[in-house]
Amino acid sequence: MEKKKLQLGLIILIFVANIATGITPALAKIGNAFPEVGRSQLQLIISIAALLSFLASLAAGKLQSLVSQKTVVLTGAAFLGLGCLPLIVQSNFTFLLIVSVFLGGGSGLMTATIPALIARYFEGEARTSMLGKKTGYQGLGTMLMTFIGGILAVYGWQYNYAIFVIAIIAFVLGLFLLPNDPVLKKAKEGERTAVESDKQKFAVGSLTVILLLTLAVTLTMLTSVLSNNMALHADIKGIGDSSVSGLALSVNSLGTILAGFVASQVVKVLKSNTLWISYLLMAGGLLIIGVLHAKVGLVGGSFIFGLGYGTVMTRLLYLITSLLKSTSVPMGMSLFSALTSLGFAFAPMLMNGIAGLFSDNLATASFMVALSFALGIATLILVTDGEKKLVGKIV
Repeated sequence: MEKKKLQLGLIILIFVANIATGITPALAKIGNAFPEVGRSQLQLIISIAALLSFLASLAAGKLQSLVSQKTVVLTGAAFLGLGCLPLIVQSNFTFLLIVSVFLGGGSGLMTATIPALIARYFEGEARTSMLGKKTGYQGLGTMLMTFIGGILAVYGWQYNYAIFVIAIIAFVLGLFLLPNDPVLKKAKEGERTAVESDKQKFAVGSLTVILLLTLAVTLTMLTSVLSNNMALHADIKGIGDSSVSGLALSVNSLGTILAGFVASQVVKVLKSNTLWISYLLMAGGLLIIGVLHAKVGLVGGSFIFGLGYGTVMTRLLYLITSLLKSTSVPMGMSLFSALTSLGFAFAPMLMNGIAGLFSDNLATASFMVALSFALGIATLILVTDGEKKLVGKIV
C-alpha cells in the first residue's frame, strides 16, 4: 500500500515538473499587452526560466544532503504554484520575469530530485519501470500543459498562468503521498548492507559515470537537432508548413512517451543490447526524415526517433542511479539534469557548425550530422560490449 502511495505521488509530481512550458503559447499576447517590451526582452520569460532551471538542478544535489528529498521536490512544486500569481497581479512585465525565476527554479529542483527519489525506493526492474514512467509522464505532462496553455491563452494571456493551479494541487497531494524520509546521509547511518554495497559502486567523478553523463548530453543534443530544425527542413524541402512540422514534433513526443511506458518490457527482451539498438533506432528515424522528403517520412521518422530516444533516456537513468554510491545519486542526478539542459541548448551551435562545412542547407544537413553521431555511438557501444560491462558492475 505504501509503495502504491509513493508511486502515485511520484507520478503526479512528474506530470507537473515541466509545466512551465505551458506559458509559451501566450508569448505573443504578452507582447501585445506590453507593447513597450521588445522581442528579445519578451523571450526572457522563457530564457530566464531555463537558466534558473539549470542553476536549481545543480543546487538540488547539495540541498538533498541538507534537507529531505521530499522537501526539495515539494519546494519545487510550491515554486511552480507561484506561477498563479499573474492571475491576480498583472502590474508590469518585470513581475512576469520574477515569476519566471520561480518557475525555472521549481522545475529544476523537481527534475533533478525525482530520479534520485526513485532510485532510493526502487531497485532492479521496478526502478526501470518507474524511470520509464518518469520519461513517459513527464513527456505527456509537457504536451498536455502546452495544449491547455494554448487554449487558456485565447481568453487572455493572464489566464494562461491558470495552469499552475495544477502545481498547487500536486503540492498538496505530494504532502500526503510521499514518505517523510530523513535526510539521505542520516538515513544511511547504521545501514551496514547499504554501506557494504556502496564500496563496490562509483563516485560522481569516476570515469564510468562521466562516460554515462557524456552519453546523456549527446542524447539531448540529438533531440535538440530534431526540434530546432524540423520546421526549416520541412519548409526548404517543400514538405509542408508549420502545422506539418508541429505534427511531426508531437508524434515524436508520443514516441518518447510510449517508449517510457514500455521501457521495462523492452529491456527484458533486449537486455544488454538495449542501448546500441535504441541508438540505431534513432539513427533510422533521422535517416528517414533526412532522405524521404514527404509528410509520411517526417512524421514516421520522428516517431521512430522518439521511440529510440525514450528508451535510451530511461536506460541511462537506470544505469547511472544503479552504479552510483547511494549518497552520490542526488549529485549525479543534479549533474544529469543540468548537463543535459546544456547539451540541448548548445547543440544547434555545434551541429550547425559541422553541417555548414559541407552544405548550405543547415537544417537538412544537421539531421545527417546527428545521424552520424547516433551511428557512431551505437557502433562504439556494440564493439566494446559497453552496456554488458556496465550491467555487470551493478551490485
